[in-house]
Amino acid sequence: MQIGLYEVTELLGDGGMGSVYRCRDPRFDRQVALKVLHPHFQRNPDVVQRFKTEAVVQAKLAHPHIVSVYDFLADEEALAIVMELVDGDSAERLVETSGPFAIERGSKLFEQVLGAIGYAHDQGLVHRDIKPSNILIQDVAGSEVAKVVDFGIAKIVGSDRQKTATSAKLGTLSYMSPEQVKSPKDADERSDIYSLGATLQQLLTGRLPFEGESDYDVMSAILTAEPAPPMRDGQPLPDRIDRAIRRALLRDPDQRFQTCGEFLDALRGGVIELPEPREVHQPPPLPPPIGPSHPNTPSPRTTRKSRSLLPGLGAALLVLLLLAGGTTAWLAYRNHEAEATKQVAAAQAQARRAEEEAAERTRRIQAQAAKRARQDRERQRQEELQRQREAEKAKAERRQEREREQRRLLEARTAIETAIRVASDATRMGNLEEARRGLQAARAAVPRDLRAELDTQLSTVQESLLEIDRKILEQDNERQLDRARREARRQVFEDQLALARTHLDKKHFPEARSVTEQVLEEADLPADLRIQAEALVKAAKEGLAAAWGDAEVGPGTQTKKKPPDS
Repeated sequence: MQIGLYEVTELLGDGGMGSVYRCRDPRFDRQVALKVLHPHFQRNPDVVQRFKTEAVVQAKLAHPHIVSVYDFLADEEALAIVMELVDGDSAERLVETSGPFAIERGSKLFEQVLGAIGYAHDQGLVHRDIKPSNILIQDVAGSEVAKVVDFGIAKIVGSDRQKTATSAKLGTLSYMSPEQVKSPKDADERSDIYSLGATLQQLLTGRLPFEGESDYDVMSAILTAEPAPPMRDGQPLPDRIDRAIRRALLRDPDQRFQTCGEFLDALRGGVIELPEPREVHQPPPLPPPIGPSHPNTPSPRTTRKSRSLLPGLGAALLVLLLLAGGTTAWLAYRNHEAEATKQVAAAQAQARRAEEEAAERTRRIQAQAAKRARQDRERQRQEELQRQREAEKAKAERRQEREREQRRLLEARTAIETAIRVASDATRMGNLEEARRGLQAARAAVPRDLRAELDTQLSTVQESLLEIDRKILEQDNERQLDRARREARRQVFEDQLALARTHLDKKHFPEARSVTEQVLEEADLPADLRIQAEALVKAAKEGLAAAWGDAEVGPGTQTKKKPPDS
């Protein structure tokens, strides 16, 4: 079997979206992997576009822990991505067959994945579907190497949350962050951090942060519940790994690690700050929407009583919401309860911090008093405090300056990435001029002093502009070809009508009628020519009728029988 110029030697896997083959590339005499889209998906423009996006995005990434893309095939026979062959299983498969990874082994492989995703983030890309099945493990010279795959394409399934839907939700539900569940367009690098935290927990414990009997249960838990502490064989994970996972899985993106580098530093022994713990609770199950694929009655679940600022009002409100039975009302109540709990926790945390700061000041004064004489102590303490204030002030000024620069850089990068996404959407909708104007405006708005640091993003903008210009040229060429085809077709019709008129002039009425009726059968006949053809048919019929009428009674005594109208 051969696909394009590649010789197929083995089927490596077959899924809902496509098949993966081991192939030989005769040009370089090397083994490659060929990912072929199923034929029935080649008629779906959204799936085809996402498949092409995966090839384009992954081909731009050059990293030792990201699978490389070599080529892209697009012809009448197949739509396929040619990429690096990885001889090994996915991390998901290894966990299923051999159990969770050992701590040292799992941490080492996960650090490689962090490096790969961090590199992708630096290139302005968000994976949005990080999970163990998208991490391949290969043995290279006796060492295990992790490879990240699947940039930009989703897998089509029904309601299985371990798959990727091609509808509004981009990603795999069990690994999706709360903001990605609510709105896929809000997924950014911190959403990948959340998915990485869920992936690390599954690699080391074999369990996901949130599990349930249905997609509905998992989605509800992600949006409202706190994950239980990760446990391995009934024992907690090492403290640094436990704290790193817990921070990566925080519901608030601003409280998670902001970069893969921060995540990596934490795993290697860095200080991990966590917000004050909140009470972990499981809310009562939401009443699911009534429909053919959802039962009308939710399954029972054990719940824990949650804390509220206004118990009486909260209980009454909860009763009303349960009577109403609406999902929207239940969510409104949960938001109210979460906000109240958040305010209480913040006040308690502030009080504890104030107590700790006061205790620290007291301890420092007492330590100084024990070492120095009373007369020198006050003077030296004031001098030391003054130096500290000046140092803190200078440090704060430097930090503020760095933060300002970082904000400017982030805003500029975000503006460019947003323009690229908007231009991509406009391009898919066919609004090429709008996409080009948006990219040009985004490029012009970048401050001169930041252009060197945003060189990668600006290069992407330039490549997008070139691609849009190419598509506009293709559209113009296509319109010109279509216009030429229509003009040529019209000329054919006009020639046929001219022939029919010639037959009418020669009183060859059957031939005139036959030619015009054939013209009328053409679906793409212009309206004005159709009117002319109908008039010629009518004239031909009238000519036939007149000819047969004159011949109906001849000079003899016998009457000729008029033939049926043809």
